Amino acid sequence: MSITAYIPALIAVVLLLLRQLSVRPLKDRPTLALILLVIGAAQTAQFAQETPIGGLDIALGLASLAVGAGLAAVRAHTVRLWRDGDAVLTQGTVWTLLLWIVGIGQHLVFELFTHTRGFGASTLLVYFGVVLLVQRLLLSRRARLLHLTAPTAPRRGAIGDGARA
Repeated sequence: MSITAYIPALIAVVLLLLRQLSVRPLKDRPTLALILLVIGAAQTAQFAQETPIGGLDIALGLASLAVGAGLAAVRAHTVRLWRDGDAVLTQGTVWTLLLWIVGIGQHLVFELFTHTRGFGASTLLVYFGVVLLVQRLLLSRRARLLHLTAPTAPRRGAIGDGARA
């Protein structure tokens, strides 16, 4: 894997950590998470075309995603949430930053146990997309439970909402 493959991941790490520690509005759409997932999937697919990946390596990668999702769930509870006018604001804490570092570290350490060198780095953007998505969904849930946002309205025609055909 060439050094240029690490540049998007390094940029993503810096931007993610800066965004996590700054005061930001809680957004409805997980745009950044989805962008990272798409770019990461393309990068991982390219890596997989160039390098054979074994089943054990894939299992380790999925385990890393599961651990990352668990850390994201914990991390979502370390982010400060408050209401300012019509906006719900968020700001990460020192604990948020530490959990990010642990999560990134565990994802890169799993590569020590794989037979495919570069697999951890090639899947880092996918990892970021997944854990950001989990964290944002749980932050939105926390904001609703704390009555910082209006409850989401049921979709029309959804099962169980009493709608008739």
